[in-house]
Amino acid sequence: YNVDYLHVMGVYIDICESDIKLEYVVADAFGQERLHEEKREESMDYQYIEDVIAEVIEKDPLIRGISFGVPGVVDGGIVESCDVESLTGVDIKGNIKRRFGIEAEVRNDMDFISYGIYSGASVEGDLATIFFPTDENGCVGAGFIIGGKVINGSSQYSGELSYIAEAFGISRKHQEEMRRDRGEFCDLVFKMVMIVIGTVDPEKIVIMGNDINSEELMRVWSKCNEVISKKHIPDISIDSNIERNYAKGLVSIALNKLQFPISMDLQEEK
Repeated sequence: YNVDYLHVMGVYIDICESDIKLEYVVADAFGQERLHEEKREESMDYQYIEDVIAEVIEKDPLIRGISFGVPGVVDGGIVESCDVESLTGVDIKGNIKRRFGIEAEVRNDMDFISYGIYSGASVEGDLATIFFPTDENGCVGAGFIIGGKVINGSSQYSGELSYIAEAFGISRKHQEEMRRDRGEFCDLVFKMVMIVIGTVDPEKIVIMGNDINSEELMRVWSKCNEVISKKHIPDISIDSNIERNYAKGLVSIALNKLQFPISMDLQEEK
């Protein structure tokens, strides 16, 4: 088996402190990394990102698939809203197709991170991941793998937990304040976990971000047990390897789309 009969490229953009970070990885047909780099700039628009992709493809013409993750809402490859404001309204999927002739898989960041955890740990059963940002950039979000499929919802809005918190009277500003106070942070995590349990009821929940520790996780579990019985509480764990899971998810989904295109179409569950 020739592992170099095709390569894939995974790209994601995020806000890191005061900079915009662009990270990208190239992997062979077995998912083994051949390149992993990042660039940081004070500001970054889509054209800059596309030019970086062009440079990588010029050096590696074996690239046949591209996956692209953004911290925002994506529908049909078009970014509807994004923490990186310069990407809002950009048809990333269409632009990549027109310039490179490659069908890109463009999704919310949590889809790729969740799939990276799911495929990397050989998770049995349904999985939910919940991410809490460390600073004021970003908001709480979730990703769901149900029956081996990435669940996006009918309008690609699945996992936008911060809006549920807002609906219950916890404003975005208050959510930021809660993340800075460890006691209030545990209360926020508890509420988000209960929302996921009550709607998705997964076998496993993975919590990431904001330096959550095992002691805080036990407090969250105890709060859940005050409301529901033990049999309804899933396996809840912490995973701090966000970047590794992100990269793995980008590569896995790009490879699956090329090698199992019909299966990947079915995975885009509504």
